Formats: sequence, structure tokens, C-alpha cells
Amino acid sequence: MLMLVFTPRASADIPVQIGPVAGVRIEGNTMREVHRGAVLAECEGHHWVFDGRKFYRADCAGPVTVSLEGCSAAIPKCFGPFRHFSLNDGMAYVDRAVFAQLNTSNQWFIERLEAECPRLLLLPLEGRMS
Repeated sequence: MLMLVFTPRASADIPVQIGPVAGVRIEGNTMREVHRGAVLAECEGHHWVFDGRKFYRADCAGPVTVSLEGCSAAIPKCFGPFRHFSLNDGMAYVDRAVFAQLNTSNQWFIERLEAECPRLLLLPLEGRMS
């Protein structure tokens, strides 16, 4: 199971935890619970919006894997495990290094592959789907 931590910009505000959840599907600028499809948060103007509040980042401790969904069959589909995953300002990071960037067509540009994918699937290592 995963725990997401949303951090507000103001240091006086308290971070908000969501979870545990079985996994997270990040479809462009929308973050959903993997099985029910419920919207957890949406990225608007470089902020993650959850429950009417704006957060500048979302973090998830690992071990986690990141799978690519809806992209070309010719590229690798699963990466990890990673100790940490985060989202900040339209960027996805694994172990504090850039993994993907949300582009203007609402697709994730995967840096290491130089390819676009519409969805990222974040799962705990023990919850990997094949």
C-alpha cells in the first residue's frame, strides 16, 4: 500500500496524507486511485489541488515501481524499484532525479526514453501488476 503526502507551499500549513491506497494512476494532470478510479488530486497551474486546497508537491516513500501505460509497445514499461517518488511543478521524480515531465499536450515526456506516454502507474513493489 502507498501513502501520499501533499505539502502546501506555506511552511506553517500542515502536510496532508492520503492513503493507504493500492496504487496511483497519473493520467496527464489527474491523479487517480488505481482500482476505483477516484480522483485524488489534479494539477492546476503548477499546483496539486486536493479538497479545494493547493499543494506544491506530492511525495510517496517506496519501494515503488513506475509503469508506463498507453505508450508505444517498443519502449520499456516498468521501472524501479525506487526509494522515493514525487511530483512537483509538472515534473515526476524518482529517487530525487527527473523521471518525466508533463508537457503541453497533457502527456508525460519520459526523459530517459525521449518518449511520451499518457499515464504513469505508481505501485508498491509488492503490488506490481503484470
